[in-house]
Amino acid sequence: MGRRLKAQTSTEFVLFISVVFLVTLIVLSSILYYLREYTSEKEYNVLKKQAEVIKNELYLASTVENGYLRMFQIKSPQDDIVFNFTQENNSLILTSRRQQFIADLGVKINGTLVMGNNTIRNIEGAVHVN
Repeated sequence: MGRRLKAQTSTEFVLFISVVFLVTLIVLSSILYYLREYTSEKEYNVLKKQAEVIKNELYLASTVENGYLRMFQIKSPQDDIVFNFTQENNSLILTSRRQQFIADLGVKINGTLVMGNNTIRNIEGAVHVN
């Protein structure tokens, strides 16, 4: 009878450890899932905010008087979120590691925006960049 009790105790112990391990895996996978979602949402919001900053600069240049000149920078606002952008027709496409954001510029521009310093001008009602 003593051996049977030891075997039952061993089986219960192994079963208990297995259940604890399974619960731990479920909790860790849930945490990882929500962390990825949070990071992805954070990147999207950074791209959206950066697109709004660029759009506002271009809109301002299009609505002011002839001769307007301003320097502004396009850079990643946070070191952990690196993005690139391309300019196609009247759209700006910002791309990070996990996200992409497409913004309609709303203004026809002459020239190309670049990472870093940009010069924006209003010359005879047209917006010129760099």
